[in-house]
Amino acid sequence: MGRSTQAKESCRSYKKTERIRRETCGGTPIITIKIDPNDLRELHKDLKALRPKKLIGRDLDPLGKSIIKMAGKYPPPVSTSRRTGKLGRSWYHTVFGLDLKIGNLATFAGYVHGEEQTQVHARHGWKRVFDVTVDEVDKLIKKLSKRIDKLWKSK
Repeated sequence: MGRSTQAKESCRSYKKTERIRRETCGGTPIITIKIDPNDLRELHKDLKALRPKKLIGRDLDPLGKSIIKMAGKYPPPVSTSRRTGKLGRSWYHTVFGLDLKIGNLATFAGYVHGEEQTQVHARHGWKRVFDVTVDEVDKLIKKLSKRIDKLWKSK
């Protein structure tokens, strides 16, 4: 028997998977890893789906609309003062790339929905846009998390 025949005979395969094989040969551990180009193509496709623009881009416009709908909701009237609807008509949102900007152009909006919100408005049920945004972004993060989990589990 030649030396190469002896080496082959003393090699033992311990654990084998489709892609990874572990064996010892003459006491030396050898691990063989097989990379399938199709797997790399699939991984590349999956990673493209995780790019921020693809992952979240389509959700920004609906997020802006949802925040405006929630924050801009008029609570029931508590007085006989006449509501003009100017506050509700003054909301806007814009999406540029991955930036979402939400605002209200009414000069008094900050006292109703902003950081300067008066206690009277808070007590009567007017929502602060920042608080609504935090809640809506939390919902979006959960949705994105599920989307990512589904993407990875489907493989």
